[in-house]
Amino acid sequence: MKGAVNIDVYIRTNDARLGRALALEARAAGFSAGYGTVDADARLTVCDLDFAVPAGLSAGSICIAREAETLRAAHRLAQTAGDEPLFLQRPLDLELFRAQISLRLAPVQETGERRLLLERAARKVSGAEGEVRLSARECALLAALGEGGALSRERAAALFAHAEGNVVDVYACYLRKKLASVCRGEVIRALRGEGYALAPDVRLELL
Repeated sequence: MKGAVNIDVYIRTNDARLGRALALEARAAGFSAGYGTVDADARLTVCDLDFAVPAGLSAGSICIAREAETLRAAHRLAQTAGDEPLFLQRPLDLELFRAQISLRLAPVQETGERRLLLERAARKVSGAEGEVRLSARECALLAALGEGGALSRERAAALFAHAEGNVVDVYACYLRKKLASVCRGEVIRALRGEGYALAPDVRLELL
């Protein structure tokens, strides 16, 4: 596909088989998609770094490659330029790929939701502003909130082997600061004397 314009997702690659497969995944997630070797006007670009590393990597793009070193080199380049795209190693987890597309292209203005995606195995959380890694305790705390929407102090303490004192509050504070880097506004609310809860407009997806 050449000169693609006004589509949701464009996969920039010279591998027709890969481009076709990822375009189908994007369409399965409900978005228009195409692929090819040229620059295109799309809401989201998926860059195959095994084909070529673009001169500029936008913060909203997704970069894929077979070799971890290729991804690391592109990551260093992006940091120098002040950008922070998402980097995924092939073979791709297609469920994660679809979720990341939906996360980046969700019509926030229509739903009024702020969306986050937590990858529990990798201990990473993604939002509209980027992604951040979590500690094991931070990940457990956020996952528990995602499963129930709210978390009592007793259950939170049980996650940390019945931690005493203000350990839960300390880790909740760490988590809230990290989430602030990927999602604007308050994500976790402290319920005085009760525990914690996700803000009403936050939708947290768990993988």
